[in-house]
Amino acid sequence: MKKISQTLAVVIIPIFCIWHMVAIATYLIPSNATFPVLSYWLPGVANLPWMHGVINPIKQATSQYVLITSQWQIWDIFSPNPLRRVSMHRIDARMPDGRWETVRQLDPLSIPWPIRVKELKILGRLEEDGWRNAVPTYLAAHCSMEHLSAMDIRLHVVRYVIPLPAEARAGGGWAGWSAHREETDLGFAHCPPLPS
Repeated sequence: MKKISQTLAVVIIPIFCIWHMVAIATYLIPSNATFPVLSYWLPGVANLPWMHGVINPIKQATSQYVLITSQWQIWDIFSPNPLRRVSMHRIDARMPDGRWETVRQLDPLSIPWPIRVKELKILGRLEEDGWRNAVPTYLAAHCSMEHLSAMDIRLHVVRYVIPLPAEARAGGGWAGWSAHREETDLGFAHCPPLPS
C-alpha cells in the first residue's frame, strides 16, 4: 500500500504542478498577443494563427481553475501606482412607500467563494462608463435570484480612495485619516411580476 501511495505521489504531484503552471501562464497571455521574442528565434513561426489555436483552448479549459482559486494577476495592485479604490455594492429595491431597502449586499464576505472572483470582477467592470449599459441586464438576473416581483431595483455603490502614504502624512497621518465616501447609483431595472 505504501508503495502505491508513493507511486501516486510521484505521478500526481508533478502532473498537478505542470497543470498549475500551464494554467497561470496561459491565463496571463492576452488573446491578441504577439510573440516578439519567439519571432526573433523562430521567424515566421511564432505569430502564426496556430499559436492562438493552441493557446486559446488551453486558456478556456484552465480559466475557471485560475478564477476559482484566485490565481489571476492584476498588475495594477503593485507599485508604483496601485489600485486604491475600494467599492462596496448592493442591490436595493423600492418599497411601496417609496424608500429604498437593501435586498442583497455584494461584497467579498457575502458572495459565495466559488463565484466571488468572477462576481467582483463583473461589479468592477460595471462601474466603468463603457459597461453601464449592461447594468439593467445584470439587475434583471437578480430579479429571479432574489424572488423580486413587480418592483424597481437599483445597483448602488459606495466607494472611497485610500490615499498614498505621502498624502496621508501630509494630512496628519493615518490616525487622522477618514474615508471620504462617495455614493452613486450605477443603474436601474424593473422586475416583472413573478408567475403565479
